[in-house]
Amino acid sequence: MAARPARQGKATASAAHAEPRVTIEGLRQQMRQLEPANANAKPLREDPEKARLARDINRAERADCAKAYANLGLLAAPMLLKDAFDKDNGCKW
Repeated sequence: MAARPARQGKATASAAHAEPRVTIEGLRQQMRQLEPANANAKPLREDPEKARLARDINRAERADCAKAYANLGLLAAPMLLKDAFDKDNGCKW
């Protein structure tokens, strides 16, 4: 009988044992390597000018008019009318 050659692309039984395995100790060693050198180090302070710009950008987002005053019922009419003429601060249609 002739032995069949191993198929390409499939691992043999002996190759499976040669692959590295994940162990708890190995993961602990990796985490120790990733820890910062100074555990008490504080992050850098945020630039106040950039923080103000970010707040202004978030405020600039306008609400959808269909949902902005939905809970007010008939009292929403004057608010929607005001927002219709206020192109900078009103809700978007």
